[in-house]
Amino acid sequence: MKPLLLILAVALALSACKKDDPEASLPAATQEGANTGGYLLDGRAVGATGYPGHNGLLSSTQPTPPVAGGFVNDSMLYVGLFSMWGNQRYELTFFVRYHGIGTYQLGKTTSTYSGLAVKSLRNYAALYQDCVSPACPTQAHRTDSLRTGTLTLTYVNRPKGIIAGLFEFSAYDNSSKQIINVSRGRFDLRE
Repeated sequence: MKPLLLILAVALALSACKKDDPEASLPAATQEGANTGGYLLDGRAVGATGYPGHNGLLSSTQPTPPVAGGFVNDSMLYVGLFSMWGNQRYELTFFVRYHGIGTYQLGKTTSTYSGLAVKSLRNYAALYQDCVSPACPTQAHRTDSLRTGTLTLTYVNRPKGIIAGLFEFSAYDNSSKQIINVSRGRFDLRE
């Protein structure tokens, strides 16, 4: 009887650990062009959900997809994961100078994509956070020479427009002076 109770206790303990694992709520790391993705933001799971369009100054009524991106001028790869959590929008983006499947170091100090020529962009990641209402300030966390990370492209099929990968990084917001950590990230994108 005692061995049976011990086995049941171990099984219960293992199943409880799995429920508390935030990574378990993220989508699987696939390579099918499923337009899925997610990551842990300071240990909390953030799945790419997209977000509805909204009316407002310089906004669109079209919904934003969960995952978007592709190749720009054949040499730059852009990947974006878009999420809603509560009343906050999250936009996680990567830009890397594409050279094939492999691991790319993130952490080049560079300006944001808007207003820059593609040829001047360097490998970096950014996480923008804002509220649906003006209740909270926008935060723009970016990798730089001190806060770095990696993006590993695990699958690229350019004729089919499929790109998949894994990522992790830390990033800094100049306004709030806050550092965030993104870990166990994955995406599966169809251009």
